[in-house]
Amino acid sequence: MKVFKKWEGKAALQFLRLYALPHEIANFTEDELLFHLRKSVKRSVGANKIRELKQAAIQSIGLRQGSEMVKMELKTLLAKYNLIQKEFEELDGKIDCLLDEIPGVAQMLAIKGVGRDTVAGFFAEVGDLREYTHPLQIIKLAGLSLKENTSGKHKGKTTI
Repeated sequence: MKVFKKWEGKAALQFLRLYALPHEIANFTEDELLFHLRKSVKRSVGANKIRELKQAAIQSIGLRQGSEMVKMELKTLLAKYNLIQKEFEELDGKIDCLLDEIPGVAQMLAIKGVGRDTVAGFFAEVGDLREYTHPLQIIKLAGLSLKENTSGKHKGKTTI
């Protein structure tokens, strides 16, 4: 029985931070679980989700031996997850700072469907656009061979 769509959602992580195994969650009251949940999630998860969680905990057939080691493992894994999340946030901040320094970023971000990560990846591969004298140099760098199907008065599509 799956209670939460994603294990890394706020509500799921908040319950994991209880470091409680299913047989222990089954012993909590709904009010206790709701109180713990409200520490990080203000809305969107309520009494129905708490009931689902308790029902899943009651129906669980997990082993109870070695529960202390399981809790230690859970604590360690959550600490690693939190560290990685923090590093991702720091990296995002650095990327934002670097993008602010690069000319042409604002114009590229104005293009519909082009996001910050795409622009950052583009500039990481291409470098300073002022070093190129013609757009074909960037196309060549990308390894693309663009061809235009033209003949006399006919102007066809450009294809790769």
